[in-house]
Amino acid sequence: MKILLIDQNYSFTTDIESRMILSDDFETEIITLNNVNETQAKLKMFSPDRIVLNADILQYYPDWDYNIPVTCYARNVDTLKLAAEKGISCYGIVKSASQLIDAIHNNSVITIQPDRSKVKNSREKTLSTSRMPSVNSESFRDNRPERVPDNRKDSIAQKKSVLSDDIYTGAVQYEEEDEGEDIIESREPARVKRPSQVQYSEPIARNAENTRYYQEIPASRKTPVMEDDTDDSNQEEDDYTLDLRSRMAKVREQEKIAEQKRKEEEKKKQESMLEKQISQEVGDTKKRAKIITVYSAKGGVGKTTISCELASYLALTEHGRDKFKVCIVDYNIDFGDVMGTLLYDPNKACMTLWADEIRGQLERMPVNKRGRHTKEQLNSIQYSATQIERFLQKNEASGLYALLAPTSNEDSMDISGEELEIMLNNIVENGGFDFVICDTGNNTRDSSYMTLLKADQVFLVLTQNFNTANCNNSLLKMLDALHFDMNKIGLIINKVQSKKSVGLGTDELEETFINPLTNKPYPCIALIKDTNDIRRASNNGEPLVYSPNNDFTKSIGKIVSQIVDEEHALEQPEKKGLFARLFGKRG
Repeated sequence: MKILLIDQNYSFTTDIESRMILSDDFETEIITLNNVNETQAKLKMFSPDRIVLNADILQYYPDWDYNIPVTCYARNVDTLKLAAEKGISCYGIVKSASQLIDAIHNNSVITIQPDRSKVKNSREKTLSTSRMPSVNSESFRDNRPERVPDNRKDSIAQKKSVLSDDIYTGAVQYEEEDEGEDIIESREPARVKRPSQVQYSEPIARNAENTRYYQEIPASRKTPVMEDDTDDSNQEEDDYTLDLRSRMAKVREQEKIAEQKRKEEEKKKQESMLEKQISQEVGDTKKRAKIITVYSAKGGVGKTTISCELASYLALTEHGRDKFKVCIVDYNIDFGDVMGTLLYDPNKACMTLWADEIRGQLERMPVNKRGRHTKEQLNSIQYSATQIERFLQKNEASGLYALLAPTSNEDSMDISGEELEIMLNNIVENGGFDFVICDTGNNTRDSSYMTLLKADQVFLVLTQNFNTANCNNSLLKMLDALHFDMNKIGLIINKVQSKKSVGLGTDELEETFINPLTNKPYPCIALIKDTNDIRRASNNGEPLVYSPNNDFTKSIGKIVSQIVDEEHALEQPEKKGLFARLFGKRG
């Protein structure tokens, strides 16, 4: 099946493309489009079987009659309601690319069963309070609805049936008109009545947020009902005029508030530029940290172990009279393991607290048509080094700081890409760190993909396994297609065994991955042997680099030499005894 996916959020469509590249689904092809104005050209070029679009688009492009089935997905309750009003089938509230792909594969549309109670007054009609119906100019005379002949009722009813049944069965049901009642012709479907029962198709049924829209509608938002009496038409016009005036006054008030916020943001921006200029003049410029991202498209290869050991080694490294100031960032936000690997305290700070504070500031800022904030708005949220450390934990033995992933998967779902970007930007720009090590998940979520884009150096972790090599090869093809700087990538082959044992040598693995910019193999930064010492150290929560003579530590030292490019020495931390590790304070 060929699908045209339309969403003005570029990062979301990129995530969709990445996941489809890495998936084993060869029956479904998803073509993404960010510019809605190019829809007809794309339809002509690809002839898709279905259109899937973000329900936000319906606010500005309400008409989707292309003789192709159309399904949408909502980002919040308001756009879910909008989809129902437009009579377009909906997958419900979708918060991630993987959730949308699952919904498409399972055809998991929401089904609404309306209230079947009869209307007492057959003369009452439901009119929209949010906007007037979109009609031809010929259908209005003196702002009054034109009566439609009886022989046209069947045609209009038939159109409603097609809208309800052909696009998706039972998604929005309309209350039938009584015989002999006037009909107002409109390009919009009739308003949806408050449903008495809501049924969902799996897996959307488990999404509690989808049910909020179907709660009791406040009286202030209910659609008014008006008698169809032409003698009261003058009163209709007066009421509409009053409503128009109130709406115009509300718009003017909103514009006034937006202008005031804009002036405040401009003032903050000017103050920030002035502070930066003063800092440069007195020689107190901020130091930007070097970002090292450890990544693999396959799980179980040892990304977290290498990230934690590398960060601990750097934090213990002396250069001159000082040691490097290092922070490890756990951007495997769904199931992060840095906390458990390095024995940080689960009851202390993690990124959930920081994300909540940032979210409060973002909610007070206006958004664009795509529901996003501008780069200037994101950069306006600044924290000092002291403020940043409130959200970090510090390991006293190594001096390593850590921004830890949420302690529950539920918390991670609430953190947006904008919040993640603001956190990373502040750590790198304002934290006073020399190095920031980013641990990632084996996915292309915003958290992982962003660390790849921002990295100064990327270590791609491989093992002597065909499936691991295949997944990472697909990842490299995707990054090259997105014009990623492939020269930032270096290979780390982990858990190395003999070719005789596993059937695939490390030299074969290196020659498989060719940099398209140089037509040469990517540099192999380190070969790390598979030993029980690594697993034992991880289970004890004590980095193996605390043992400077271990072969593993020497392998990590080679990686550090590639990063530092200067003379350095590894300091051996004071080891704690058994009772100190069991009952002592954890950093």
